[in-house]
Amino acid sequence: MRPSCISSSNLEGRPPLPKALLVTLAILLAVEFGLARQDWFWNGYGNMAGNAVRLRIDAINEATPGPAIVVMGSSRIRDAVLPEALEARLRLPAGSVYNLAMGGGTPFAGLTIYRAARPKLRQARLLVYGLDDFDVSAGYGVDATDRRYATLAERLRDYDPPQRPSLVTGWFYRTADVQNLLQHFAARLGRPDPRMSFSLLPGRRVREQNDPPIDPRSDVSQMVGEFYRDWAPGFGRLRQLERLAYLARADGLTVMVVSVPLYGGYRRLANERCPEAEPQFRSCLQRLRDDGLPVYDWRDDEALGWPITAFHDSTHVGVDGVPLMTDLLVDAIARSCPALAGTEAAE
Repeated sequence: MRPSCISSSNLEGRPPLPKALLVTLAILLAVEFGLARQDWFWNGYGNMAGNAVRLRIDAINEATPGPAIVVMGSSRIRDAVLPEALEARLRLPAGSVYNLAMGGGTPFAGLTIYRAARPKLRQARLLVYGLDDFDVSAGYGVDATDRRYATLAERLRDYDPPQRPSLVTGWFYRTADVQNLLQHFAARLGRPDPRMSFSLLPGRRVREQNDPPIDPRSDVSQMVGEFYRDWAPGFGRLRQLERLAYLARADGLTVMVVSVPLYGGYRRLANERCPEAEPQFRSCLQRLRDDGLPVYDWRDDEALGWPITAFHDSTHVGVDGVPLMTDLLVDAIARSCPALAGTEAAE
């Protein structure tokens, strides 16, 4: 009777796997375990935004003294808040305001930094987070910080449905998370990028705007196109901000959410092209207020009486706007965290 299973003689007679397939498998395994899962690869070939989190964590752990105020968010609040000015107005020790905001910074970046540097950051009295319009769009996508640091549970829970498939795939198959890094690696033929090796000094807490300012009216269409492309209502970043606020409040910090002033022409065009976005953003702010967070929406430059010269471009505060932003923050801190406010602020 013929055996029901395949005999060893049949196996021995099967042709060997093609060498090309074996080579491909070896390359895939080498990339997956030799590159994609290695910190040195992320550090050496990740983009500047992806490395900004690591650089800030290193700077926080080296910095003295501990912070009194921590600022987080994107480049909008990074450029708007000058720590030295805030320290002077609130009569705080030099170096006690940490501006940890970064280009493209998201609530998940802030959450990652806070968790990694919690022993130092929990010494603060106030966390100021700058929430932006693109933070509540599921279409704005994920970045290198999400792909490097998000856990599997966070990828399943804290992102919007359009973002989850690639993030979950990247958790199991890390090579999928490092596609951009691999392109950079190949373009440089494996040579480290010297731009990835700079250090963020603890005292350098706000970007110097070396690029010349432009007329805010000139880049409105470009900026709206960038931030509202593929817009869809999203709550993933809001959930991440709520998780960050929970940790900070558990450590005794007051958490204050602000939205930085924007050039009015940018907001008007955004409302024309995507009228559903503004109600979505307002509902997210209200959700934060309902959770007991002080929220200050300063996006309306006309209501504030800001001149056009206060802006670096249509979405960033310029040098002339920094003192105005300092005034707004000092007043808000006096109301929301009076223990930090000096005599001048309270008055």
